[in-house]
Amino acid sequence: RRRHTRSLCDWSSDVCSSDLPVRWKLTGISKDPSGNYLAIINGNLRGVNEYVDGAVIKSIERDRVTLDVNGRETVVRLF
Repeated sequence: RRRHTRSLCDWSSDVCSSDLPVRWKLTGISKDPSGNYLAIINGNLRGVNEYVDGAVIKSIERDRVTLDVNGRETVVRLF
């Protein structure tokens, strides 16, 4: 964990990524008959360029999905 505040005595405003709720839960990755990867995110089967809970899927690989969230890339890994 890393502190995100400048004050050494103000712990109330600390935010750690591990404390944030999981927004996208990746539970599986498979291939369709054409060989394209599909991801099961938040219980729904999705492909590249599809929208999922505030993000667009940019790529799907064997063990991770790259999402575009407001112009920033976020990688979600399969556990």
